[in-house]
Amino acid sequence: MSILASKTVWLVGLMMLCVGLVVGLGLGSTVEDADAAKKKELKTLWAIVDSDGNIVRSKGNAVSIYTGRTGVYQIRFNRNVNGCAKVATIDGGSSGEPSFTNYDPSKVDVFTANSSGVLADRAFQLVVLC
Repeated sequence: MSILASKTVWLVGLMMLCVGLVVGLGLGSTVEDADAAKKKELKTLWAIVDSDGNIVRSKGNAVSIYTGRTGVYQIRFNRNVNGCAKVATIDGGSSGEPSFTNYDPSKVDVFTANSSGVLADRAFQLVVLC
């Protein structure tokens, strides 16, 4: 075998190795994507609530529970929401601040207040990410 032929074989082998690495890396990300698809999906629950405490729209079978107190709402979902991230915003152009607690695993207590911090009935939107 001549020197030129052995260099050609060596270069072809090196090129095949490089192509194999590139293809392997590309398939590696596909395998990771497939593994990610098997993982439990983030569950998003939400409720749009008017100032009277009525559910306007929701996902997660949200139910509003009448508290009889100004600015205090209880929203119950169809699952345990302890340990979930919760975000609430005042709706309808009203100023104010929402806050919340959840002592019951399936309920979120939402407190709405005016811009002075005094509890006041306000429409709000609640999102719970589990």
